[in-house]
Amino acid sequence: MINSSDFFRSILNSMTEQIVVIDDSGSIKFVNHAWNVFGEENNCRTRSDEWLSANYLQVCDASKGKGDASGRSIAAGIRSVITGAVPQFAVEYPCHSPAERRWFMMSATPLELSDGRYFAITHKNITARKEAE
Repeated sequence: MINSSDFFRSILNSMTEQIVVIDDSGSIKFVNHAWNVFGEENNCRTRSDEWLSANYLQVCDASKGKGDASGRSIAAGIRSVITGAVPQFAVEYPCHSPAERRWFMMSATPLELSDGRYFAITHKNITARKEAE
């Protein structure tokens, strides 16, 4: 018999997109392996074992003070999914590093589980497409 929790965790950890799952307050409940690898490769100040004590929406809200003008609008879009005002939210955004120019597509969708309502947020690297445009 397959342990469904391990099964789905393994599936999410096998994906190349960075995935985070939050609750309706923005508290992070899960990050996949790609999320942790991206953080490590980009000198993220939050260690992989600290994500589950972070609030995704607060991080987005605070990002404007760190030079990211899109953070608050992204948080507002996610909140519109949380409140049910829209069924999903997606946005393309730049995420350049000192070594390379890159763009991502972020999407937020509801995730209904037996113990409550959560929200899956994915970040997909779309640099090749943006450069082709």
